[in-house]
Amino acid sequence: MNDRKSYPKEWKQFEEAVAVFLKALSPDSTVKHNIYEKDRHSGRRRQRDIIVETTLLNQFPIKILISCKRIMKKLNQNDIDTFLGNLHSSEAAFGMIYSYSGFTKYAIEKAENIGTICCCNLYENRPPEIPQVIIMSSYCCIPRISFEVHGDIDERSKLKTYNDLFFQDIINAKGKKIIDVLSEKYHEATEELRKKATDKPFLMDWKVPIGCFNDDFSNIELIYIISWEIYRGKIDAYLIKGSYIYGKNIFIGQQKSPDIDLHGLTPGPGWELIPRDKINTESTNMVVMLYPSDIREGLLKSFRKRKLLISS
Repeated sequence: MNDRKSYPKEWKQFEEAVAVFLKALSPDSTVKHNIYEKDRHSGRRRQRDIIVETTLLNQFPIKILISCKRIMKKLNQNDIDTFLGNLHSSEAAFGMIYSYSGFTKYAIEKAENIGTICCCNLYENRPPEIPQVIIMSSYCCIPRISFEVHGDIDERSKLKTYNDLFFQDIINAKGKKIIDVLSEKYHEATEELRKKATDKPFLMDWKVPIGCFNDDFSNIELIYIISWEIYRGKIDAYLIKGSYIYGKNIFIGQQKSPDIDLHGLTPGPGWELIPRDKINTESTNMVVMLYPSDIREGLLKSFRKRKLLISS
Protein backbone atom coordinates (compact mmCIF):
# COMPACT_ATOMS: atom_id res chain seq x y z
CA MET A 1 0.00 0.00 0.00
CA ASN A 2 1.07 3.60 -0.39
CA ASP A 3 1.65 6.43 2.06
CA ARG A 4 -1.23 8.86 1.30
CA LYS A 5 0.48 11.76 3.12
CA SER A 6 3.08 12.02 0.36
CA TYR A 7 1.14 10.65 -2.58
CA PRO A 8 2.89 11.51 -5.89
CA LYS A 9 0.79 12.05 -8.98
CA GLU A 10 2.56 9.15 -10.71
CA TRP A 11 1.39 6.71 -8.01
CA LYS A 12 -2.22 7.72 -8.52
CA GLN A 13 -1.96 7.37 -12.28
CA PHE A 14 -0.36 3.94 -11.91
CA GLU A 15 -3.14 2.74 -9.59
CA GLU A 16 -5.80 4.07 -11.94
CA ALA A 17 -4.19 2.33 -14.90
CA VAL A 18 -4.15 -1.00 -13.04
CA ALA A 19 -7.80 -0.56 -12.00
CA VAL A 20 -8.88 0.23 -15.57
CA PHE A 21 -6.98 -2.78 -16.92
CA LEU A 22 -8.51 -5.15 -14.36
CA LYS A 23 -12.00 -3.85 -15.12
CA ALA A 24 -11.46 -4.33 -18.85
CA LEU A 25 -10.09 -7.81 -18.20
CA SER A 26 -13.18 -8.85 -16.25
CA PRO A 27 -16.14 -6.53 -17.01
CA ASP A 28 -18.49 -8.58 -14.81
CA SER A 29 -16.34 -8.06 -11.71
CA THR A 30 -16.56 -5.20 -9.23
CA VAL A 31 -13.33 -3.19 -9.10
CA LYS A 32 -12.99 -0.73 -6.20
CA HIS A 33 -10.09 1.74 -6.26
CA ASN A 34 -8.61 3.57 -3.25
CA ILE A 35 -11.11 2.39 -0.70
CA TYR A 36 -11.11 2.10 3.11
CA GLU A 37 -12.34 -1.00 4.89
CA LYS A 38 -12.17 -2.55 8.34
CA ASP A 39 -8.98 -4.39 9.27
CA ARG A 40 -9.68 -7.99 10.27
CA HIS A 41 -7.27 -7.91 13.23
CA SER A 42 -7.38 -4.34 14.55
CA GLY A 43 -10.92 -3.42 13.61
CA ARG A 44 -9.71 -0.04 12.31
CA ARG A 45 -10.30 1.26 8.78
CA ARG A 46 -7.41 0.62 6.41
CA GLN A 47 -6.72 2.03 2.96
CA ARG A 48 -6.56 -0.52 0.11
CA ASP A 49 -5.28 0.32 -3.36
CA ILE A 50 -7.71 -1.93 -5.26
CA ILE A 51 -10.25 -4.57 -4.26
CA VAL A 52 -11.75 -6.87 -6.88
CA GLU A 53 -14.92 -8.79 -6.07
CA THR A 54 -15.73 -11.51 -8.56
CA THR A 55 -16.89 -15.14 -8.77
CA LEU A 56 -15.19 -18.38 -9.64
CA LEU A 57 -17.04 -20.51 -12.20
CA ASN A 58 -19.80 -17.89 -12.07
CA GLN A 59 -20.82 -19.27 -8.69
CA PHE A 60 -18.31 -18.89 -5.84
CA PRO A 61 -17.68 -15.30 -4.59
CA ILE A 62 -14.04 -14.35 -4.19
CA LYS A 63 -12.24 -11.23 -3.00
CA ILE A 64 -8.87 -10.20 -4.45
CA LEU A 65 -6.56 -7.61 -2.92
CA ILE A 66 -4.28 -5.63 -5.28
CA SER A 67 -1.36 -3.50 -4.19
CA CYS A 68 0.23 -0.99 -6.61
CA LYS A 69 3.88 0.01 -6.15
CA ARG A 70 5.03 2.95 -8.27
CA ILE A 71 8.62 3.12 -7.02
CA MET A 72 11.94 3.12 -8.83
CA LYS A 73 13.41 -0.02 -7.25
CA LYS A 74 12.47 -3.66 -7.49
CA LEU A 75 10.37 -5.11 -4.70
CA ASN A 76 12.15 -7.60 -2.44
CA GLN A 77 11.21 -10.36 0.02
CA ASN A 78 10.37 -7.86 2.77
CA ASP A 79 7.77 -6.27 0.48
CA ILE A 80 6.21 -9.70 -0.06
CA ASP A 81 6.08 -10.23 3.73
CA THR A 82 4.39 -6.87 4.23
CA PHE A 83 1.82 -7.57 1.55
CA LEU A 84 1.13 -11.03 3.00
CA GLY A 85 0.17 -9.38 6.28
CA ASN A 86 -2.12 -6.96 4.45
CA LEU A 87 -3.65 -9.87 2.58
CA HIS A 88 -4.53 -11.70 5.80
CA SER A 89 -5.95 -8.58 7.44
CA SER A 90 -8.15 -7.83 4.42
CA GLU A 91 -9.76 -11.29 4.43
CA ALA A 92 -9.09 -11.54 0.70
CA ALA A 93 -8.56 -15.01 -0.75
CA PHE A 94 -5.89 -13.96 -3.22
CA GLY A 95 -3.45 -11.09 -3.67
CA MET A 96 -1.71 -9.40 -6.58
CA ILE A 97 1.18 -6.94 -6.43
CA TYR A 98 1.70 -4.64 -9.41
CA SER A 99 5.23 -3.25 -9.39
CA TYR A 100 6.32 -0.51 -11.79
CA SER A 101 9.97 -1.56 -11.52
CA GLY A 102 9.60 -5.31 -11.17
CA PHE A 103 10.73 -7.75 -8.50
CA THR A 104 13.93 -9.36 -7.28
CA LYS A 105 14.44 -13.03 -8.04
CA TYR A 106 13.90 -14.03 -4.40
CA ALA A 107 10.73 -11.96 -4.10
CA ILE A 108 9.21 -13.83 -7.05
CA GLU A 109 10.28 -17.19 -5.61
CA LYS A 110 8.78 -16.32 -2.21
CA ALA A 111 5.47 -15.25 -3.75
CA GLU A 112 5.33 -18.44 -5.83
CA ASN A 113 5.96 -20.59 -2.76
CA ILE A 114 3.25 -18.79 -0.78
CA GLY A 115 0.82 -19.58 -3.57
CA THR A 116 -1.80 -16.91 -2.85
CA ILE A 117 0.29 -13.96 -4.06
CA CYS A 118 0.91 -13.10 -7.70
CA CYS A 119 3.69 -10.72 -8.81
CA CYS A 120 2.68 -8.65 -11.85
CA ASN A 121 3.78 -5.69 -13.91
CA LEU A 122 1.64 -3.34 -15.98
CA TYR A 123 2.98 -2.09 -19.31
CA GLU A 124 1.67 1.05 -20.94
CA ASN A 125 3.47 1.81 -24.22
CA ARG A 126 6.94 1.25 -22.80
CA PRO A 127 9.51 -1.49 -23.25
CA PRO A 128 9.33 -4.20 -20.56
CA GLU A 129 12.18 -5.49 -18.45
CA ILE A 130 11.05 -9.13 -18.38
CA PRO A 131 10.56 -10.48 -20.94
CA GLN A 132 11.94 -7.96 -23.39
CA VAL A 133 10.24 -9.65 -26.34
CA ILE A 134 8.08 -12.64 -26.99
CA ILE A 135 9.87 -14.68 -29.62
CA MET A 136 7.40 -16.30 -31.98
CA SER A 137 8.30 -18.38 -35.02
CA SER A 138 5.46 -17.02 -37.12
CA TYR A 139 4.84 -18.33 -40.61
CA CYS A 140 2.26 -17.43 -43.23
CA CYS A 141 1.43 -19.98 -45.93
CA ILE A 142 -0.11 -18.83 -49.21
CA PRO A 143 -1.13 -21.35 -51.91
CA ARG A 144 -0.02 -21.01 -55.51
CA ILE A 145 -1.98 -23.04 -58.07
CA SER A 146 -0.80 -24.17 -61.49
CA PHE A 147 -1.68 -26.87 -64.03
CA GLU A 148 0.02 -29.25 -66.42
CA VAL A 149 -2.05 -30.35 -69.41
CA HIS A 150 -0.82 -33.37 -71.38
CA GLY A 151 -2.18 -34.99 -74.54
CA ASP A 152 -3.44 -34.03 -77.98
CA ILE A 153 -5.91 -31.37 -79.02
CA ASP A 154 -7.45 -31.00 -82.45
CA GLU A 155 -7.87 -27.63 -84.09
CA ARG A 156 -11.63 -28.31 -84.24
CA SER A 157 -11.76 -28.65 -80.45
CA LYS A 158 -13.75 -26.16 -78.42
CA LEU A 159 -11.08 -26.22 -75.70
CA LYS A 160 -9.33 -22.91 -76.07
CA THR A 161 -9.06 -21.51 -72.53
CA TYR A 162 -9.00 -22.91 -68.99
CA ASN A 163 -12.59 -21.73 -68.62
CA ASP A 164 -13.57 -24.16 -71.41
CA LEU A 165 -11.62 -26.88 -69.66
CA PHE A 166 -13.11 -26.30 -66.21
CA PHE A 167 -16.63 -27.16 -67.36
CA GLN A 168 -15.76 -30.43 -69.10
CA ASP A 169 -17.03 -33.72 -67.68
CA ILE A 170 -14.48 -36.17 -66.29
CA ILE A 171 -14.71 -39.61 -67.88
CA ASN A 172 -16.27 -42.21 -65.55
CA ALA A 173 -16.94 -39.61 -62.82
CA LYS A 174 -20.77 -39.52 -62.95
CA GLY A 175 -20.98 -36.21 -64.75
CA LYS A 176 -18.67 -34.26 -62.42
CA LYS A 177 -17.26 -31.10 -63.87
CA ILE A 178 -13.52 -30.40 -63.74
CA ILE A 179 -14.09 -27.24 -61.67
CA ASP A 180 -15.96 -29.20 -58.99
CA VAL A 181 -13.23 -31.83 -58.68
CA LEU A 182 -10.57 -29.12 -58.48
CA SER A 183 -12.47 -27.54 -55.58
CA GLU A 184 -12.73 -30.87 -53.75
CA LYS A 185 -9.03 -31.66 -54.19
CA TYR A 186 -8.03 -28.17 -53.06
CA HIS A 187 -9.88 -28.50 -49.77
CA GLU A 188 -8.27 -31.94 -49.24
CA ALA A 189 -4.83 -30.40 -49.75
CA THR A 190 -5.39 -27.44 -47.40
CA GLU A 191 -6.91 -29.67 -44.72
CA GLU A 192 -3.90 -31.99 -44.81
CA LEU A 193 -1.52 -29.03 -44.59
CA ARG A 194 -3.49 -27.66 -41.64
CA LYS A 195 -3.05 -30.94 -39.77
CA LYS A 196 0.68 -31.00 -40.52
CA ALA A 197 1.28 -27.29 -39.92
CA THR A 198 3.37 -27.84 -36.77
CA ASP A 199 5.16 -30.97 -37.91
CA LYS A 200 8.81 -31.14 -39.02
CA PRO A 201 8.70 -30.21 -41.84
CA PHE A 202 5.27 -28.70 -42.31
CA LEU A 203 5.86 -27.69 -45.94
CA MET A 204 3.99 -29.89 -48.38
CA ASP A 205 3.18 -29.54 -52.08
CA TRP A 206 0.52 -31.42 -54.00
CA LYS A 207 0.74 -32.68 -57.58
CA VAL A 208 -2.44 -34.61 -58.34
CA PRO A 209 -3.67 -36.16 -61.63
CA ILE A 210 -7.30 -35.11 -62.01
CA GLY A 211 -8.27 -37.47 -64.83
CA CYS A 212 -8.87 -37.87 -68.54
CA PHE A 213 -11.62 -36.18 -70.48
CA ASN A 214 -12.44 -35.25 -74.07
CA ASP A 215 -14.66 -33.04 -76.21
CA ASP A 216 -14.67 -35.38 -79.27
CA PHE A 217 -11.63 -33.66 -80.76
CA SER A 218 -9.29 -33.80 -77.76
CA ASN A 219 -7.89 -36.41 -75.42
CA ILE A 220 -5.93 -34.77 -72.64
CA GLU A 221 -5.05 -35.26 -68.97
CA LEU A 222 -4.93 -32.53 -66.33
CA ILE A 223 -2.33 -32.42 -63.53
CA TYR A 224 -3.34 -30.22 -60.59
CA ILE A 225 -0.41 -28.57 -58.75
CA ILE A 226 -0.80 -26.84 -55.39
CA SER A 227 2.42 -25.39 -53.97
CA TRP A 228 2.89 -23.16 -50.94
CA GLU A 229 4.82 -19.94 -50.55
CA ILE A 230 6.09 -19.70 -46.97
CA TYR A 231 6.61 -16.27 -45.39
CA ARG A 232 8.28 -15.71 -42.03
CA GLY A 233 7.40 -12.85 -39.70
CA LYS A 234 10.39 -10.52 -39.33
CA ILE A 235 9.15 -8.54 -36.31
CA ASP A 236 9.29 -9.88 -32.78
CA ALA A 237 6.14 -9.53 -30.68
CA TYR A 238 6.77 -6.71 -28.21
CA LEU A 239 4.55 -6.25 -25.17
CA ILE A 240 2.55 -3.04 -25.62
CA LYS A 241 -0.19 -2.83 -23.01
CA GLY A 242 -1.28 -5.37 -20.44
CA SER A 243 -0.23 -7.41 -17.44
CA TYR A 244 2.77 -9.71 -17.13
CA ILE A 245 2.77 -12.35 -14.38
CA TYR A 246 6.25 -13.07 -13.09
CA GLY A 247 7.18 -16.67 -12.38
CA LYS A 248 4.43 -18.02 -14.64
CA ASN A 249 5.72 -16.32 -17.81
CA ILE A 250 2.19 -15.29 -18.79
CA PHE A 251 1.28 -12.03 -20.53
CA ILE A 252 -2.31 -10.81 -20.87
CA GLY A 253 -2.87 -7.81 -23.09
CA GLN A 254 -1.90 -6.33 -26.44
CA GLN A 255 1.14 -7.35 -28.46
CA LYS A 256 2.82 -5.93 -31.50
CA SER A 257 3.32 -8.34 -34.38
CA PRO A 258 3.30 -8.09 -38.17
CA ASP A 259 -0.06 -7.23 -39.69
CA ILE A 260 -1.32 -9.52 -42.43
CA ASP A 261 -2.73 -8.16 -45.68
CA LEU A 262 -5.76 -10.37 -46.27
CA HIS A 263 -6.39 -9.02 -49.76
CA GLY A 264 -2.93 -8.86 -51.31
CA LEU A 265 -0.82 -11.42 -53.11
CA THR A 266 1.67 -11.39 -50.20
CA PRO A 267 1.15 -10.99 -46.42
CA GLY A 268 2.55 -7.45 -46.62
CA PRO A 269 5.30 -5.53 -44.73
CA GLY A 270 7.02 -7.40 -41.92
CA TRP A 271 6.98 -10.75 -43.73
CA GLU A 272 9.79 -12.22 -45.82
CA LEU A 273 9.49 -14.95 -48.44
CA ILE A 274 11.68 -17.92 -47.53
CA PRO A 275 13.55 -19.51 -50.46
CA ARG A 276 12.67 -23.15 -50.98
CA ASP A 277 16.16 -24.32 -50.01
CA LYS A 278 16.29 -22.10 -46.90
CA ILE A 279 13.11 -23.18 -45.13
CA ASN A 280 13.80 -24.14 -41.54
CA THR A 281 11.95 -27.26 -40.44
CA GLU A 282 11.92 -26.22 -36.79
CA SER A 283 8.65 -26.58 -34.90
CA THR A 284 6.59 -23.40 -34.97
CA ASN A 285 4.52 -21.42 -32.47
CA MET A 286 2.12 -19.98 -35.01
CA VAL A 287 1.20 -20.80 -38.58
CA VAL A 288 -1.25 -18.63 -40.50
CA MET A 289 -2.77 -20.09 -43.65
CA LEU A 290 -4.30 -17.74 -46.19
CA TYR A 291 -6.44 -19.19 -48.92
CA PRO A 292 -9.70 -18.19 -50.59
CA SER A 293 -12.88 -19.29 -48.86
CA ASP A 294 -14.48 -19.85 -52.29
CA ILE A 295 -11.79 -21.65 -54.27
CA ARG A 296 -14.16 -22.27 -57.18
CA GLU A 297 -14.62 -18.55 -57.72
CA GLY A 298 -10.90 -18.02 -57.18
CA LEU A 299 -9.95 -20.50 -59.88
CA LEU A 300 -12.37 -18.97 -62.37
CA LYS A 301 -11.14 -15.47 -61.62
CA SER A 302 -7.47 -16.40 -62.02
CA PHE A 303 -7.57 -18.85 -64.95
CA ARG A 304 -10.75 -18.45 -66.98
CA LYS A 305 -9.18 -16.20 -69.63
CA ARG A 306 -5.82 -18.01 -69.83
CA LYS A 307 -5.05 -19.91 -73.00
CA LEU A 308 -4.56 -23.67 -72.63
CA LEU A 309 -0.94 -24.76 -72.87
CA ILE A 310 -0.68 -28.42 -73.93
CA SER A 311 2.40 -30.55 -73.31
CA SER A 312 2.84 -33.72 -75.37
